[in-house]
Amino acid sequence: MDGLLTTLKAQLYDRAVSPLIAAFTFYWCIINYRFLLVLFSDLKVNDKFAQIDLMIFPDIHTKIFSGFLYPFFSAMLYIYIYPDIARSVLNFSSKKNRELTELKNSIEEKSPMTLAQAIEIRVATAKEVSEREEEVKRLKEALEASKANHEILLAREREITSEVENSKLEILEELNKSQEAVIAYQNKNQKLISGSENLIDSVVEKSINFLISERNLLPGYRGGARTERGKLLIETKGKGGEKQPFYIDYDLDITKFDLDPIKEKVINWAASLPPQKLDS
Repeated sequence: MDGLLTTLKAQLYDRAVSPLIAAFTFYWCIINYRFLLVLFSDLKVNDKFAQIDLMIFPDIHTKIFSGFLYPFFSAMLYIYIYPDIARSVLNFSSKKNRELTELKNSIEEKSPMTLAQAIEIRVATAKEVSEREEEVKRLKEALEASKANHEILLAREREITSEVENSKLEILEELNKSQEAVIAYQNKNQKLISGSENLIDSVVEKSINFLISERNLLPGYRGGARTERGKLLIETKGKGGEKQPFYIDYDLDITKFDLDPIKEKVINWAASLPPQKLDS
């Protein structure tokens, strides 16, 4: 058990000191800082997952680029490009320091010189040192400016990413509002259709019952008309108990509804009924 723990610790240490893993982890945290903010926020676990899926990694493109490619290439630049720049600056500085040291040694090895020569050499040396120091300073400033520009680009990238995510949220909100409006319109339209159908059923029922009563279409028969959702049923019963039902469908579309054909069919049906003996 102790050997297993020792091996595990050694593996973790090797990965922790790896320049690639360290650089990748560092740049991944910088580029995906919003993921860390959501992860360590006070939101519930489900809300964290929803925020990460909706705002941090909403699509496969973001997962590939922000989750791997951007941190990976930033780490590659840090590992392969930055050391060359630093090495160049260090080599240049070391070279100039060696030249100054050799110059001092050559002066000291020479035979005694006059005070004027010593002063001249000191002035020249001081000038050379000053020029080299200024050049080194300029190179360092150029290196710092390169780092600053890199940070500016990263900040701009984060700003653009944030604007894109905000735009996505606004679009989703507008879509939700549009869907709610469509659903409300459909519900209202369904109520209107249902109301118009009930109105047509009522008109047909009352009109047919009035027609039967006004023209005495069913002499000797008992019964009447009733309607339900585009269907007209007239149930009649003769004196002997025989039933003579009548059934017909009609269109509930208010734009196509026509009562006259229904009346005509009812009149023809009533005329075909067997006559009943009327009470004297």
